[in-house]
Amino acid sequence: MYKEDEERRFALLGVLLQALHVLFGVTAVLGMYLTITRLPTMKNALWIEHCRWQVFTFWVGAAAYFITLVIGFRFGLWWPFILAAMWVSYRILSSAIGVATRGPIPRLF
Repeated sequence: MYKEDEERRFALLGVLLQALHVLFGVTAVLGMYLTITRLPTMKNALWIEHCRWQVFTFWVGAAAYFITLVIGFRFGLWWPFILAAMWVSYRILSSAIGVATRGPIPRLF
């Protein structure tokens, strides 16, 4: 039981660090470093799923932010950046709900 609580707290830490990326971008990088280094030692499939969800969110979100910033500066279109931010927010919120309820990630689509 203790190991599961430790892994849950770790998944929660990853969610919190990703959520703070809006204020401090470095927190998302720190969260992914911690998650990627800890993921191989985790045993509980539920928390492994949460951590993999966070890693995927980080990399796809980083690519989306980069591409949309280039589009914004090059063509003056900022709505793609808002869509990318909404997607990342959805993924972080879904993970936070799953960790809070100690259940799987609620996927809307």
